[in-house]
Amino acid sequence: MEISMVISDTMQGRWARGPAAFLWAVPYSTVHRAAPGGVLPLGTESRPPFGLGWVPSDGRVNPPPMDIIQPAHFPRPRGYVNGTLTSGRLLHIAGQIGWELDGSFANEDFIYQFGRALDHVLDIVRAAGAGPESVASMTIYVCNIQEYRERAVELGSVWRARFGRHYPAMALVGVAALVEPRAKVEIQAVAELN
Repeated sequence: MEISMVISDTMQGRWARGPAAFLWAVPYSTVHRAAPGGVLPLGTESRPPFGLGWVPSDGRVNPPPMDIIQPAHFPRPRGYVNGTLTSGRLLHIAGQIGWELDGSFANEDFIYQFGRALDHVLDIVRAAGAGPESVASMTIYVCNIQEYRERAVELGSVWRARFGRHYPAMALVGVAALVEPRAKVEIQAVAELN
């Protein structure tokens, strides 16, 4: 299997290409210390240094190494984690709402729209070759935060049907309105592709 590599030379605004694929902002001094022109040949190290993730050229993505960060003095979170530490390529997922693929709303129910928005997030993650366990961070925007609180048990069932017991770092934000007037929830996420 052929593997290709990309190093972001952020200080010079150039891309260096070589034989093993990852996208990562490597400091200028590190790139040029590693090899002339910033290309790291295969076999330079027994494993990639922190921050470098390998992706086979056939497009398959391996489950990401994701560490859960939980300060010892924090209370244990329920339904989310406080932090995730990742080391691979990041997929930034734009805000997804609970409409159908044709742009219509099949249902005005908050729980239904929450599930559809999660489905859209996961469709994007899967299109990138990963799965639910790759989602590292999520921000949920809701128009009615009280409804979110009151329907937490139902939301938990919808979540587990799609993500199981995987919980990324999350934030819930109450907003006055969303751009699409019929939308009740919008979900933005970041997934790590390794």
